[in-house]
Amino acid sequence: MFPLESLFIVGFIMLILGVVAGVLAGRAWIAPEQTKEIEQKLHDAKRELESYQQDVAQHFSETAQKVRELTQSYKELHEHLALGAMQLTNTEIGRQLFAAGEGDVSEKALNQVPIEPPRDWAPKIPGSHGMLSEEFGLKDEDESVVLVDGVPAKLKPKS
Repeated sequence: MFPLESLFIVGFIMLILGVVAGVLAGRAWIAPEQTKEIEQKLHDAKRELESYQQDVAQHFSETAQKVRELTQSYKELHEHLALGAMQLTNTEIGRQLFAAGEGDVSEKALNQVPIEPPRDWAPKIPGSHGMLSEEFGLKDEDESVVLVDGVPAKLKPKS
């Protein structure tokens, strides 16, 4: 009979010829319309994927823009609160708010707020005491004279 090696070689060659014949027969039996339909579905899937990727990229771009706007609004609100604190309380509280928000305190912003002592400390008449003075409202018997326009009422001429 035949040697075993020649049988393996012939079998391997027949296997290769069978695969080639199967591929050619498969292509001949598959209608060109089916091939075009499959190719069209593949192109549609690619277009849909690209469109989806563009939508995702646009969504994240818009989200990033809105986060930037939100951050800017928060910063403006914080600065408004700090300037309000500087105007309505004292500048130290405003500076602390600016520092807490890591905002840069510009000299222009600080100069917008006039710095003046609280009005209830300031004496209205020279020599008198302000409302927060420890002596405010305490009168000696000798000081019972009422001052009118800086002149004691008893000494002021009557008209």
